[in-house]
Amino acid sequence: MTAALYALCAAVALGLAARAIARTTVGARTLARLGVALAVGWLALALSFLPGADDLRLVWMTGVLLASDGVEPALRRLDVVRATPPPRRRRSWILGLAGAAAVAHLAGWRGQTTASPPEMIAGALALLMLARALWAVHEESKARPLLVERRRLALLRGLLGAGMLTGTLEAALRYEGARRLPGAIAFHERGLALQGALPPLSPFIATAFLFTLWHGLEARRLVVLQELLAATLATAIAATALVGVEGLVFAAVDLPRFPLHGLLLLLLASGVVLGLHAAYRSRLLAWTNAWFRAPGDGLVEAITHARRAVAEADDE
Repeated sequence: MTAALYALCAAVALGLAARAIARTTVGARTLARLGVALAVGWLALALSFLPGADDLRLVWMTGVLLASDGVEPALRRLDVVRATPPPRRRRSWILGLAGAAAVAHLAGWRGQTTASPPEMIAGALALLMLARALWAVHEESKARPLLVERRRLALLRGLLGAGMLTGTLEAALRYEGARRLPGAIAFHERGLALQGALPPLSPFIATAFLFTLWHGLEARRLVVLQELLAATLATAIAATALVGVEGLVFAAVDLPRFPLHGLLLLLLASGVVLGLHAAYRSRLLAWTNAWFRAPGDGLVEAITHARRAVAEADDE
């Protein structure tokens, strides 16, 4: 189940990257690279939970380094922040460091279940790069005059900080879980044991961060917290409807006795729910946005600021 959650987040990241790459702007290409790096890293981490696949964490490590290095350029090229550009050849240095860490890991810690010292050093470097991006967002927030812009940047800053915190805690608990991994363990329990005591929260937070940047690319502005909550509520309503209909089918059909009949009914019922969601998705999202009053406060505040600016110009 843990590996499936990582794979789900990877699929969403790849979907957002595919939609971003369809555009020809530099910011869209940077966002697409960020999504691909996250997706490849999450898929590699999910597969590393398999017996004998521990060295796939090196691919995860490389994906984390590339994604951490790509956050600040994505923020700059999407005009979210106006930070000083990093060195032009930093990506080459990141790839070189990832390669050196992989060679050191394979030379001294190959097949080790727990994280090796090269992996820990790479993780610390990733945190430093994310901290630089977090500081850039913080500085940009102080320079923005509109309250709604500061709120949008605060959401971005909160997602980035929460992702760093949960990612660090998960890495520490994964180390402890791998250290205490029993010799004989069921296949379906191995991923839970290696993940540790904390469920994979950081992929979901990183996916929300990526969605926020993608929304900024589409709508030319970042989302506010109410809009993110509205989208989450709309998705939860659709998922609840799908699970409810499938639960009714399970309750009404004896699947052990009629497996083909039951599976056909499940496919038909799921298709009906997904078709209704595709037809009424915009209305559902409009209702949840209206319920959270997502754009209202920001629009009123922006109009008020514009009126004040016009009045001051007339007085002068």
